[in-house]
Formats: sequence, C-alpha cells, structure tokens
Amino acid sequence: MESAKILVVDDDAELLELLRMELEASHYQVVLARDGLSALEQLASTRPDLMILDINLPLLDGLSVCRQVRTHNTLPILMLSSQRDELDKVIGLEVGADDYLGKPYHPRELIARIRALLRRSRPLSVPPADRLRADGLEIDLNSHQATEQNRPLMLTPIEFALLESLLRNFGNIVSRARLLENIWGADFEGSTRTVDTHMRNLRLKLSPHSPRLESVRGVGFRLVSRAAGD
Repeated sequence: MESAKILVVDDDAELLELLRMELEASHYQVVLARDGLSALEQLASTRPDLMILDINLPLLDGLSVCRQVRTHNTLPILMLSSQRDELDKVIGLEVGADDYLGKPYHPRELIARIRALLRRSRPLSVPPADRLRADGLEIDLNSHQATEQNRPLMLTPIEFALLESLLRNFGNIVSRARLLENIWGADFEGSTRTVDTHMRNLRLKLSPHSPRLESVRGVGFRLVSRAAGD
C-alpha cells in the first residue's frame, strides 16, 4: 500500500506542493495536475491507484472530471472542497466520488482516508474460492470483481464493499450505522446520507434481474430474492 501512486488535482500551487510533501512523507508516489483536462491526461498516462480531486478547477471542474472517470474507471476518488455545504458533498458522492474531505483538513485525517480507500480497493488475502452468490449476483473476494448473470459490474470500492455486506447478510437488514462503521470506520464523521447516496448509485448499476436492493425506512438496507419480493 505504501508504494501506491496518487494523482493529486488542485489549482492552488501552494496547496498542491503541501499535498505532495505530505504524501511523499508517507511513502506514496505522487503525480500532480492543476486543471481538469490535465487530470484526465495524467490519469490515462500514469494509471494512478487513487485520485485526490478538488471540486473547483479551471478548464474542467472536479465534478465533471469525476463523471468522466466513472464511465470507464473504478479507481478510488477522494474529493476535496473548501465549501462546507452538505449539498456539495452529496453531489460529489452522487457523481462517483468514494469519499469527501472539506478544507482545511488535518494531514493525519487525509492520510487515514487515503489508507482506508486503498485498503478497500485492493483484493483481500482470501482463498480463490471465496465467493458470495445470490440469484445470479456474485462477487469474488479474491479478484475483487462483481458479476451479474456473468456480466461484469463496474463497481467503485465503496459500492463493492456495500454489496459484500449485503450479500453476507442476504435477506436480513443491515443498518446504516453498521455499514458506516464497517466500511468507513468508527471515526468517520459523515452522516448516514453518505450510505444512502452510495446505495442509490449501486442500485442503478443492478438490473431488474438482480436480487432486489430494498431500503427499510429508518433502519437500513437489505438484498432479497426477486421471487420473494415480486
């Protein structure tokens, strides 16, 4: 994990240099970009393991960059913004960001978020046969791949982790609080709306032939068989 390559995108030259020093001090490889178009070029040429992406960028804003990246790439995206508006956070998550951090932030919190995202995005050390299946929906915990009726699903690391939790508890409700603690960590300061936003994105990627992803008002979520729900 310490050798991971991170693409940092921000138009603030001073902040960009501070981010570079913080990340290199934690033994990460760092690639820099100062606008949205350069970010897409660097993504294609350097193939980073994670992207730190500011919302307010010249030429192409961070939200547009995130949308374009998510059409073909599932790398973890940590979005930064100097705006504290909850709506900005929700929009960032809706377009495909895995996590959101407001400025100013503490360097230790940034590194902790990065480590958590990288940990979720990499295959676990589990036996090759360790798979979870239900009604044509399957995830391979060794390769970190998900399929639906043998069709690959392009899931972000957060979406994969949510689907894993639901499949492990197939038919049973998994509370929002439990999902937050298991996936984001006990020290996560965000709200349960974060879970709702990622669940909505996951639901959009599942076809009508998959198990039904149900929201249980005021409690959490569950996957149930289509035969049981229809």
